[in-house]
Amino acid sequence: GKDNTPAIMPYVSFAMFFLLFSSVYVEMRVLAFKEKRPQYGINPPPFKGLLYGFIGIVPLVLVQVLLIVLAVPADYAVLKQRVLQGFTGPLYWFARLLGNAPVDYVLSLVWVVVFAGIGYFAGHKDFLISAYLRQKLGIKATPKKRPSRR
Repeated sequence: GKDNTPAIMPYVSFAMFFLLFSSVYVEMRVLAFKEKRPQYGINPPPFKGLLYGFIGIVPLVLVQVLLIVLAVPADYAVLKQRVLQGFTGPLYWFARLLGNAPVDYVLSLVWVVVFAGIGYFAGHKDFLISAYLRQKLGIKATPKKRPSRR
């Protein structure tokens, strides 16, 4: 069928993609930093974020698979497609790049696992992507101003 999704949607989705990456990356980095502290005795592997990411997408995958196998009357096919796109949200642009087939929406969720893995690994290794980018781009970090004591 013809995809009548507004032309702007892949761009909006890509912008949301950066917000998703940022939030998942930061949350997983902070979690790894906390979990590797000796007082918790967890001693997590550096790739534990992949497991967290996988666990995080399971509910979405289940809903998407249910939507894919759900037979709907032809009148509701577009609604079914929009719901599937809605559950993909920030990853719609990638599903569309893959081919825009229903299975591509499920496959696009792999990005969440990747983000979680990268974020957790960064926290486990005390790696700050912002500091790395500043160093590579030659940007000096601005020192934080301390409040004056009067």
